Amino acid sequence: MFTRICATTLLTGALVTPPAYHANIRLADFLTGSTEALVLGPTGIPTPDSGYLAAADNLYLDPLGFDGTTIALTTPETHDFGPSVTQGETDLINTVTSMYNAGDFSATDPLTIMGYSQSSTIESMAEQTLANDGIPSDALRFVMLGDPSSAEGGILNTWGDTTMGMDTLDRLGWGNLINDTTPNDLYPTDVYTLNGDHFADYPAMASNALLIHLDYLGLTEAQIQSATSTVDGLTDYFTIPDPSNLLDALLNAFIAVG
Repeated sequence: MFTRICATTLLTGALVTPPAYHANIRLADFLTGSTEALVLGPTGIPTPDSGYLAAADNLYLDPLGFDGTTIALTTPETHDFGPSVTQGETDLINTVTSMYNAGDFSATDPLTIMGYSQSSTIESMAEQTLANDGIPSDALRFVMLGDPSSAEGGILNTWGDTTMGMDTLDRLGWGNLINDTTPNDLYPTDVYTLNGDHFADYPAMASNALLIHLDYLGLTEAQIQSATSTVDGLTDYFTIPDPSNLLDALLNAFIAVG
């Protein structure tokens, strides 16, 4: 769900008034104690490179208290979303269970898993299996950007749970994605959503809704920290205002992902 486009595309973005700093100051230590983070890419980026890892760390992980090593986890991330998510889910589950069995993380040194777009859905679908496999709730932390499975507007559990959505997904061979919803009762999770993101804030009606989905790694820390927040069980949702300068954010994102 992440598509590279020509950087010369003309974009416009409405000016917005930044809201007050979000109230959940306690989340500044959400990732404190975690020394490793698995980072998964969005559609079209199966293996995040060093620039991607640095942007993910600087913008999202470090402000949450992370002070460890980021590790790129290769997952398919193809445009054939159903099979791609299934294989990515398997890859993530196998990696995490192998690390846990080897003693690489624990409740006192939780493993962080960060996904973006398609890989956020991979995370959400993997959580139940990881819980069933005995990975303790306090041994994992999830961070999701542009989550299509978000319980607060993810396209998979809004449009994807309508008659048209279910029929379309089935016809494409993506029936496994129908009504997928990020759990709120398995692992501590932070979900970041840009206001107007077509995939995570559906039905976003902004003219640039599809492009907004590409901006997460091109934002400033101040923009991210201006998010408003809601709590759903173990999951905290952060809604970020759409960038006042969409072009700048998009260009910064292109630089970050190489």
